[in-house]
Amino acid sequence: MRTKIRGVLFLLAAALVAPAAHAADAGVATSAGQLPDGFADTLSELARRGAAVQAMSVSNNGDWVVVSDRGVAASPGLPAPLRAAIDDAVRRGQPVEAVAQQGGRWTVVAGGQVSGDLPPDVRQQLLSSVSARRPVAAVALAPGSPDGWAVAAG
Repeated sequence: MRTKIRGVLFLLAAALVAPAAHAADAGVATSAGQLPDGFADTLSELARRGAAVQAMSVSNNGDWVVVSDRGVAASPGLPAPLRAAIDDAVRRGQPVEAVAQQGGRWTVVAGGQVSGDLPPDVRQQLLSSVSARRPVAAVALAPGSPDGWAVAAG
């Protein structure tokens, strides 16, 4: 289990801070490692167009989503309820603070609201952060673990 969690954390860290393979000058860096089809290209294209990425998520089965000030881009397999929650927030003009998905669980934090299919303890942590006006910077849901999660809020 720890290996899987470390793998996901490494993928996220590599996608955010590794030496750039794509569009580093525009604030996007991806690893040379394997990323899901279309993900790195989408980030590069958004960076080329000057888009600001608000949130992104990659699941262990290869589904991904990127929310930017220019719209939403996602893999074809992204769960429909997750896509609907993101589209709803964007349609209402609410900035999407965080998106996470893993093993059928998902969340969207946008405009002071938390939506998704989450265990009660992570939902409570997100709601506590939102109600305390601490912006949620990131949410991670551990693959293969119904109770593994992390929330970064400040």
